Order: sequence, then structure tokens, then C-alpha cells
Amino acid sequence: MGNYILIKSLGLLSGMVLCATACSVSKMQKGNLPAVKPLAAKESNPPVYQPSRTKEWELVHTTLDLHFELPERRVKGLATLSMNPYFYDTDSVVLDAVGMQIASVKMLPGNTSLSYEYDQQQLKIRLPKKYNRKETLQIIIDYSAQPNTLIDKGTSSIRSDRGLFFINTGKEEPQKPIQFWTQGETQANSKWFPTFDSPNFKTTLDLTMHVPDSFKTLSNGLLKSAVKEANGMRADRWVQDLPFAPYLAMMAAGDFAVVKEQWHGKEVSYYVPPKYAGTAKQIFNHTPEMMNFFSERLGVPYPWEKYSQVAVYNFVSGAMENVTASVFGSFNLKNERELADANNDYIVAHELFHQWFGDYVTCESWGNLTVNESFADYSEFLWSEYKYGPNAAEEVWQNALTRYLQQAEKNDPSLVRCVYSSAGEMFDRVSYNKGGRTLHYLRSLMGDDAFFAGLKEYLTQHKLGTAEATDLRLAFEKVTGKDWNWFFNQWYYKGGHPKLNIQYTYDDAAQQLKVTVKQLQSDSVGLYDLPLKAQLLGKDDKVIDWHVKAQKEQVFVYPYQNGKAPVFVPDALHWLPGELKVPEQSVAEVSVILRQTGSFISKRNAISTLFTKKNTSLGTARHEAILLALQDTIAAVRTFTLQQLNLTEKGLPKTIENKVHALAANDPNTKVQAAAILVLSAVDNSAYSSLYEQALESKSYMVAANALIAIYRNNRKLGYDRASEFKTKDPKANLLNTVFMILAQNANAADYDYLVKQINDNYDGIRTGFINQFAEYLIHTEDLNSYNKGIAFLKKIATVNEGANQKTITELLAALNKEMDKILTINKDKAQVNLAKEKKNTLSAQ
Repeated sequence: MGNYILIKSLGLLSGMVLCATACSVSKMQKGNLPAVKPLAAKESNPPVYQPSRTKEWELVHTTLDLHFELPERRVKGLATLSMNPYFYDTDSVVLDAVGMQIASVKMLPGNTSLSYEYDQQQLKIRLPKKYNRKETLQIIIDYSAQPNTLIDKGTSSIRSDRGLFFINTGKEEPQKPIQFWTQGETQANSKWFPTFDSPNFKTTLDLTMHVPDSFKTLSNGLLKSAVKEANGMRADRWVQDLPFAPYLAMMAAGDFAVVKEQWHGKEVSYYVPPKYAGTAKQIFNHTPEMMNFFSERLGVPYPWEKYSQVAVYNFVSGAMENVTASVFGSFNLKNERELADANNDYIVAHELFHQWFGDYVTCESWGNLTVNESFADYSEFLWSEYKYGPNAAEEVWQNALTRYLQQAEKNDPSLVRCVYSSAGEMFDRVSYNKGGRTLHYLRSLMGDDAFFAGLKEYLTQHKLGTAEATDLRLAFEKVTGKDWNWFFNQWYYKGGHPKLNIQYTYDDAAQQLKVTVKQLQSDSVGLYDLPLKAQLLGKDDKVIDWHVKAQKEQVFVYPYQNGKAPVFVPDALHWLPGELKVPEQSVAEVSVILRQTGSFISKRNAISTLFTKKNTSLGTARHEAILLALQDTIAAVRTFTLQQLNLTEKGLPKTIENKVHALAANDPNTKVQAAAILVLSAVDNSAYSSLYEQALESKSYMVAANALIAIYRNNRKLGYDRASEFKTKDPKANLLNTVFMILAQNANAADYDYLVKQINDNYDGIRTGFINQFAEYLIHTEDLNSYNKGIAFLKKIATVNEGANQKTITELLAALNKEMDKILTINKDKAQVNLAKEKKNTLSAQ
């Protein structure tokens, strides 16, 4: 999730927009302005039954010849669609073609003109006769499209559905590369070429782009030719010979550097803005190794002709798994120091795994999106488990479960859904996070050999086609010989999740531990049958079967070991995609878990107990347990413990502060070191100043950023001076965020140019965050010249940046106006009132 820094004393503007889940930025406490809201959710239609699209035609092949008018953001295309009736004879074709200008519709052979009706959504073509399924028809459509003029109906997951995006093609920002690219999911590709825009159609593709000769291009399949044309143009022809769903068609072109390597003789390439050419392989690190790992794990070699990855600006989602060519948002662009703090492994793995699940086999309908996205989500666990070990995989598991349960508090639908308002609703934490955890549970019940053999069967049976969750179940049943209806019925076809409440009864007389389990989910959700594992920590620490049956209450009895009650760890292997509430454990039990288990999640859950209100009053035993946690061999355990710790807590011994100091100074893990520095900064102790100064020079931006925060907390002027020194050092990531924050808060006229330059030189979520922080500068500056320039600058940025930045600035200026009104209402200082009036006049005048 990245490194989040909470500074309770700094009074920053809240609502800073994060660039993406994989991007590391500071999350600050509320300041003077009200939070800038995220993009408002679009008004939705009531939920209705959404069946798979009826296939009256079988789309066979698509040929596109595309010319671009870059300043106008327009494409002129000639589309040739080859198709045959699916089963029934028919004399008409209905294509998706949204917001286009149709010049002509003809048929081959002979270029016979066809009559048609067009309502800006669908192109209805009348054929000269009825065709049967043995006849192939070729239709040629001459059209143009300008998707940026269409009403945007994006969602929280895919922020725009305009399909084709032109970035800086009018050269509005001289320092920004020129690009154009596409984003087709769910049904947006029909805004730049006519097609049957549904996931249950498949087509091969021959696409030619006519572009300036300086541009690099990318599309599905292989580059077959690049022909120089007049006026400094070039025609690049890309051909995809294996069929795929139309929403997975893509193209990108612009100012890119291209770095190439190979996997088993197939091209693996990385497209990045030129200044990132040196770290292109590191940005998409481990791609060939991932291709090898996933191919071997699935028993199905990577199925496509090549694999390319391109990072673009202003992308409207995190990333997109187009066939042979995935597109990534710019938050993945990092230098070596940024990558050392937070690599891109998980998002790279996610999109790569889609090449099997989603591309090679595609969901039959959006209601079955789980067979695409749940697998991609689970790939992050698989890769982490393979590359970094079981505890790193447990971190992935826990973070994903937490995200799912956060959504489940408000909305917890089934994995498979046929009733919804729009396809965009399916892209939620159920389809991703719950689905990935459900697959892990299924794998754990089956065993690895059966699970991956089942996936091979599924991929083999449905290759280059479509499938539903039922097909996945049937593949597992064919491989294992077992019925899995019970599992799919309770995890795929009903909403909600199990909520287990556990109570312990210690019967010393009978030398027995009684574990009572109650299922507390609502009756509408129903009861769950849950084969799980538990662990009894005592003499032998054995893992045992723990089958929670589909009943309201169940009691398990376990004998004491050597006269002592064992420490019971429910769901010890962490299979359950649900809630598990256990009694607060004693400090002694926590210590046993810390010493006798090797599980990050088990230790994390136990450590949480140490910081409950009930236990903070405990003395030496608790302090010893905290020290034990801070010394744990698992770095994530040390980090989690630090995140709970407050060194100003009354009665906390000096030994704990000393241990935190040691971690801040010497821990080999930079996340631990950064967390320790932040915890240490709560203590007003000048003895730590040298540590903070030294940490400013760390190769880790996280460590250096937290050191700067620590200095600023304890000496505001010195912190500002140190932040000012970084103006000439080109900081990035967390460190740049912190420098910007401190300079903006201090609102000195001398820093105006630097702050504006950072907004200009950074894009997307980073820019949005800086714009929000820049509001602090505008509020606090007493230099009217800087203020007036700042307001004009923001308005200019809003005119050249569509989407989130434009909306953010509009709402931010309104919030500034309210802030000035507030000052005028409550402030008695005449100079401040006059300044507020001048600022308000500027807002009104510009």
C-alpha cells in the first residue's frame, strides 16, 4: 500500500489524492481547508438482470487503418470487419459505435454501399439478403471519432470511459511527452472503432497507425511493418493472429523509449518516457522470471506472441491487461531509489497473470468477472510466496482481506452477479480481494497438485474462448473427482461472509480448554461449512484439523498439556475469507505466540492485543512482550509493532525507547528504520538530532522523509532550513512530498517558483497531491503577488488537464473562497482581514 505518514501536529490540507495503491505518498492530518472530495460517483440506473450478450454474429477478424489529427484529438478510421452469422440466418448487423461520424458503410466484394441507421450508440446495417452461418461477410466502415467530446461516464475504478485519450497533443505543457493511448475495458473501445463490444466476442486484429516518424507505437501482436510516408509520417502495421475479446484491443504511440529483452525467444519490451529508459527493466522488474514462474505453475506456457508493457501519463485506471500489451499508470515510473523503497512487482504480476486469466480465457459476461480479476489478485500472493517467502505472502493476504472487509461493511455482494446497474460496479473489492482469498482457500482445501492441475484443465478446455465460474468448478471436479458445489455455492453464488466469534473456557479441574465458536452473520447470509486448521501452542505446537460446521454454535474440547492450557490459534494457516473475533489474549499468551509461531498474521493479531485499552495499564510483562515483538525476525512484525507504539505513553520504560532508537539507527530493513524514526520523533530529545541528520542522507526516500519530519517536529525552523536545502537535490517520492509539504506550510515567497515547478514537472496523482498542498501555501502566504500568481497558475493548470486535476482545482478554489469568508467572519486582526479581502477579490476577478 505504500508508506503512510501521519503527522498530528502539522495541520495539513486533507484529501490529498493518492496516485495509486502501489504509489507511496504521505497521508496527512486535516488542516485549514475542508477535504477536497474525490470524483463524484456517477448517477447509476437501478440494478437489472444483465445476461451475456446474444451472439447473432461471430466476429472473425478486424482490420483498422487509422489516421490521427493530434491537436484536434480525432481519429479517422477505415474498419473492415469479417463475420458470419452465429447460427440463425440474418439480413442485418448491429454494431457498437459510440459518438462517431459515419461517412459510409460498404460491403466486399464490390464496395457495395449499404443502408444503415445510426443513433450515436449503435450502427444498424441492412444487408442485401439473408446470410447463413456458412457465409462470411466483410463490411467496410469509413468513420471518424473524437471521444474527448463525449460525456464521460467513468467509475471509481475506471475513471473515464472515453476509450481513446490524447495526452499533450496540443503541446499545452512543453515539458510533458506527447502520447495517445487507449483503455477499452469495459465497453469503451467502441468509441474509437466499430465492433461488437462485449467480452463474449473474439476477433483477430490487423491495425495500422499513421503517426509522426518520431513516435514509437505499440499494439496487440507483432509489428509486421513500418513504412516511411510523406511529410515526416510513418505507417506501423501491427497484427494479432490469435483471437481475443474486443475490449482488450489497444494502441499507444508517442515519445517513448523502448527497452527489449526476451523470454523463450519471445520479445519482452518496456515502453517508458525517455527519461526513464535507464530504469525501464527495473520498473518492470522480474517480468521474464514471472513469465517463467507462472508458465510452470499453471502448466500452460505464456500463450501469446510477445509481451509488452507501457507506462503512460493521465491513465484512467491503475493498469490494464490488453492482449500482449499491458498499459500502466505513471505512478509506476520510478528511479532506482524509489524502486528500492517500493518495487512494482505486484502490479506487474497482476497484469501478467491476466494474460492467462482474462485474455487467454475471458469471462463470458461481466457478471462473471471473478474468473478474470480474482485470479489476477491472487497472482500477487503466488508471486510473493515464490519470490519473497511465506510471510511476505501473508502480508499480501492480510492487506487484501482488510480491503475486502472494509467494503463489506457497506456492500458485500456475491462474487458471481447477474443483477447490477453497470459493468463498472463489478470492479470492486469483492471481485478482486475476496475472490483472491477465496481461491487461496480453495487451493488450501484441494492441495497444490490438484489446484494447479484444475487450473491447467480450465485454461486448456477454454483457451481463446470464454468461461464462467461454473466452468471453473467443473474443471476442478474433473481433476479431483470430488463435488465442489458446496464450496462454490457458499463462496461464489451468495453474498456476505462468515463472522466467527470465539470464546475460551478454561476448566482447570477437568484439565480441558473449551473453544466455543458462534457464527454471527445474518440469517440472510446463512451458515457456512468451514474446514480450517488451528494450532495448539504448548508442548508440541501441533497444527490440527478444525472443522467449523454449518451451525450456529459449536464447541471444541482440547486437553491441557503437562497441566497447562494450550494457547489456541484459530485459523492458524489463514484460509478464512471472513471475520474472526477472539477474546483479548493475556500478555503471557501473546509472548507464547511471538516465540512459538512463525506466522506474520498470527503474530500481528497477537501484537494488536498489547495495545488495547485493557492491556496498556499492564506493566513489566507487557513491556517485555513489546520488546520481544520489536526484536522479531520478521521485518513486517517489527514494522507493525512500531506502528502501534507511542513512546509518550505513561509508564513505558526507557528500554523500549532505546530499542526503537537502535532500530532507527541500524535496522537493515528500510521500512522498519523509517517507522522507527517516526515513532522516535514523538520524544523531545536532542540526543537524537544526529541520528535524524544522518538519516537525511539515506538512500531510502522513506527513511530520509521521516528523518526530515522528525527534525521539523522538534525544531520547525531547522526543519524548514533542511527542507529548503533539498530544493537543489532533486528529491523524489516520500522525500519530495515532505519537502513540498514543509515549504508550502511555511508559505515563503522565495519558495513559490520551486513549488510551481514541482506541480508542473509531476503528473497524475502526484500532481494532484501537490495541488492540494499548494492550497496551504495560498492560505498562509502574506505576499499578494505570490498569491495572485498562484491562483492564475491553478486556473491555467485546470484548463490543460482534464479529469481529476481539473475537478480538484475547481473544488479547491471554492474551498479557498470559503476559507477567506471564515477569516473575514472570525478574525479581528485588521491586517489579516484586509489580506483576506484582497485574496477573495482575486478569486472573484480571475
